[in-house]
Order: sequence, then C-alpha cells, then structure tokens
Amino acid sequence: MSVLDAAYRLAHAYPGGVRALAARMERNSNTLAHELNPNMPTHKLGLGDAALMTALSGDASIAEAMARAAGGVFVRLPASSQASDEALLEQFATLVQDFGAVGASMNEALADGRVTPREFERFAATVDEMCAAGIALRERFSQLVEQRPALRVAKAGGAA
Repeated sequence: MSVLDAAYRLAHAYPGGVRALAARMERNSNTLAHELNPNMPTHKLGLGDAALMTALSGDASIAEAMARAAGGVFVRLPASSQASDEALLEQFATLVQDFGAVGASMNEALADGRVTPREFERFAATVDEMCAAGIALRERFSQLVEQRPALRVAKAGGAA
C-alpha cells in the first residue's frame, strides 16, 4: 500500500471519519479531505499532518508504508518499563522462542519443495515478530546504560 493510500484509509477508518480527525487536528475538514483525495493534485498532505494523524489515531499504517517505500520495516517500540534482570531474561526468552518459530516456519514452508504465498506470509510474520522481540530487548537493555555528564573541555587560552 502506498503512503497516500495508507493516509486515506487511516482518515476514513478514524471514528467519525475525516471530519472528526480534522477537528482533533484543528484543521478544516474540507482541506484535509482534499489533501487525502488522490484526484486533487493541487492539495498535498504534509509530513507533520501525517505524523499527527498517526499519533492521534494510534494507527501506524502511514509509518509502515513509508518504511516499506524506503526498503525497511516499521517496528513499534515497547512501552517504557523498568529494566530489571527478570524483565531482561523474559525479553531474551521471547527472542529465542521467536527465533525457533522462524526456523519452524521455514521448515514447514520448504517441506513440500515449494513455498506458497500463504506460507511466505506466515514466515514473514514470524520474522517480524522475532525482529520486534529483538528490538524490545534492545530498548529494555538500553535503560541500563549509565548516563554520565558530558566532559567540559577547556578552551585554548582560557578556563572552561
């Protein structure tokens, strides 16, 4: 799905539709509708508005479409929580379990010597889950990094 298609679908799926979303954005609903209309080349949806639509709706489809257009994937970061030893071990266990699921999914898809679109979709979903688990572990582990104040460097010929 293209970025513009994702924006159009997000706005129309929003509770109350484009009019309600525009009101939350403090925008004119007709202007927003024109910006979302692929047949209105004179109106363009701005990146700031696309980001606001995403934030207000909680729908990441625009970000997902942008990531795909750039050859990447979108991964939602987990909510911030304490980086306890137990939580880190749970995240690691999830990552290992998801890695095993990737192998099982690949093995199942290759069992008959051909990969169907449905088998690929299942495989891709398990890879995405594994990646998300890895990023969740990375985020939680990053909370353990010690934050030190920046060192002050003395300027030549004077005190810092």
